[in-house]
Amino acid sequence: ESDNSQCSTLRSDLTIIQSVWNDMKKQDKLRQTKSRNRGNVSKMLQETYLQ
Repeated sequence: ESDNSQCSTLRSDLTIIQSVWNDMKKQDKLRQTKSRNRGNVSKMLQETYLQ
């Protein structure tokens, strides 16, 4: 019976880890998009100034 409770604790820990991991991946995607947008803006500025 103690094994069973350990299993459920492990399972809930895994769920928490998964949700944290998903949050981190979302944040990372946001950061990548932001930096990509910044890169596009600087590229646009360069092209504008070069013309």
